[in-house]
Amino acid sequence: MKYSSLILIFIGLLMQQNALARIVDVSIEASKEAKDGLSFSAQGSYDSSEGNSNRSTHKSSLIGRYKHSKHSLLLMGSSERGKLEGNTYLESDFIHGRYRYTILSYLDWGLFLQKDRNRFRGLNDRRVVGTGPRFSFLFKDLKMYWGIFYMFEKEEYLPEVIVDRELENNRISTFFSFKWNYSNTFTVYSTSYFQPLIEDTNDFRLLNNSGFLVKINENLDYNFKINYIYDSHPPVEFSYDDRTMHHGFNLNF
Repeated sequence: MKYSSLILIFIGLLMQQNALARIVDVSIEASKEAKDGLSFSAQGSYDSSEGNSNRSTHKSSLIGRYKHSKHSLLLMGSSERGKLEGNTYLESDFIHGRYRYTILSYLDWGLFLQKDRNRFRGLNDRRVVGTGPRFSFLFKDLKMYWGIFYMFEKEEYLPEVIVDRELENNRISTFFSFKWNYSNTFTVYSTSYFQPLIEDTNDFRLLNNSGFLVKINENLDYNFKINYIYDSHPPVEFSYDDRTMHHGFNLNF
């Protein structure tokens, strides 16, 4: 299949109206080394309790990659749902797509599109497009990445949510990430993002995603991660930050 056709399919999937999402760290997935050709991985988890408290949470994600020579495509999608005593307390979805062209062994240029939604931060729809360079610092067991992107975002909040910022904004998104392979079966990783408005750097978002991965066998991994998000100008009556902890299994095929 020609590159132009792949890119058109990739953009079409992202721009479908029913593709909804949330703000996520994608650099760990984007930095994984992919072999030429097409590959997929899936992740799912389910937790529940009954008795004094009735709670259930389920999360799922699917990741697809295509690589040929200096060209690579990444498409990610996930969904999270949770109920407590019959009431929904967690509801978010996302889809993210990225095209990357390798310029030098330590430098590539990327283009990404994203759509996200998070009901419990009042976000009904968020669309993002961005582009920029990423630099790689690669050693035997340690891989580090630094990137700086321009991105344009358009947000839509729930009718009852009061927002004191413009809903269409230009941001700079800079990140630093590392992945350390302690052994053949144990990997530690961390990524930090800083995303200020170009027009007002006092309005910014921070994200940190850290965790570890245990390889059980060739097709199955266990993943534990902690996610932290800070928004300096959240919607009125919403908290400045969110913290989540996640553990689950990755199925690779």
